[in-house]
Amino acid sequence: MKKVNKALIIVTAVFSTILIFFLVINMVPKSKIVEGVNPFKKEDTTLISAHRGGASINPENTEKAFDYSIVETNYSDIIELDIHMTSDGEYVINHDDSINRTGVLESDTNAEEILIANHTYLELRQYNLGVNFKNREGEYPYRNYTIDEAKENGLLIMRFEDFLDKYKEARDFKLFVEIKATGAQAKVDADYLNDLLHQEQYSWYLNRTMIISFDDDVIDYIASEYEDLWVSPLGYDIIPYIATAAFGVSTFYLPPYDGIQLQYSYSGLNLARRDLIEIADQRNIATIYWTINDIDKMKNLLALGADVITTNSPDYLYEVITGEL
Repeated sequence: MKKVNKALIIVTAVFSTILIFFLVINMVPKSKIVEGVNPFKKEDTTLISAHRGGASINPENTEKAFDYSIVETNYSDIIELDIHMTSDGEYVINHDDSINRTGVLESDTNAEEILIANHTYLELRQYNLGVNFKNREGEYPYRNYTIDEAKENGLLIMRFEDFLDKYKEARDFKLFVEIKATGAQAKVDADYLNDLLHQEQYSWYLNRTMIISFDDDVIDYIASEYEDLWVSPLGYDIIPYIATAAFGVSTFYLPPYDGIQLQYSYSGLNLARRDLIEIADQRNIATIYWTINDIDKMKNLLALGADVITTNSPDYLYEVITGEL
């Protein structure tokens, strides 16, 4: 009987200690770690981010897609794009490290892999990046375009600096720029973006551009070296944020990021949660959900108060927000 009582006392003591611990830490004020205005947090309505320029509407990461999302329509608050460096040191906009998926016929299974890092910008301009694009009607409208026709329709690979030059005066919008490289090259890319955005001709973009990456090292590098750049992780750096929120100890974790990129769910774990959004709100951190193409998921995230939804279908998300869908 004494052993049972002793065990009960120990269990009670442990439980009480844990309870007191959680009560104390949740009494600690959760102050903001980012001062001032975070341009990637919503004011009233969740911001619409056009993934790769709106990949369900137009061929991804092309001038045609950007024209549509920036010039022809105005409901995309943010344009998401990806950059790579060519063999001659130019930075071009493309998701993959090669252009085969978008620029080489799917039926050409014997095609050489056209790696961006191994080709010059002009060499890459010899491919129609709309060749494999299938629209919502199941058609391939650009498959038979000549290179001249593809050029006229904005379907050739685009330099990042040409993007900045063309759209600066178009309207007020923001950018998510994803660094696709990893390791040493990713840091080279980060240095390039920092230098570029601090040039006078591109300074308009400085407070409108958030750099994102799956490479945790480059995200941490940017956060520590370039305090005036907006940065958000896509990789494992988000795990401490999610874990501390789940266990109610978020007070002790102050992420040095301006945004948290979240999937709707991951490995069965639901990440579309109000607590994750509220904790970010307390720290002036933007909650950004990607890549959300399902209407019901869009509606749920809007109800939860997410700051940004990144989607291939910004037109559908706009219709959800306005009540048309």
